[in-house]
Amino acid sequence: MNIRYQTDEQGNRVAVVIPLDEWEAIRERLSGHDACATPIEDFGMTPAEGKETRSRLEAFAPDWDSSDMDAYDHYDDARKNLETR
Repeated sequence: MNIRYQTDEQGNRVAVVIPLDEWEAIRERLSGHDACATPIEDFGMTPAEGKETRSRLEAFAPDWDSSDMDAYDHYDDARKNLETR
């Protein structure tokens, strides 16, 4: 993801700028989720903390969703097989 930060006069990050096509891809991904399924407070977070956490984790989505990660679907079984050897 090609992220740029806008800063204020003191150098504090005040905004994030990403290419429009990347934003549209993120928005499309998020629109398929039921964002209100579990209140964020149930996780001990404020709404602002939840938004920040989601934005940080979203950067990992392309890697996490890659077909290479399918191996982790069977991680526990593979680990048990190794332990019984």
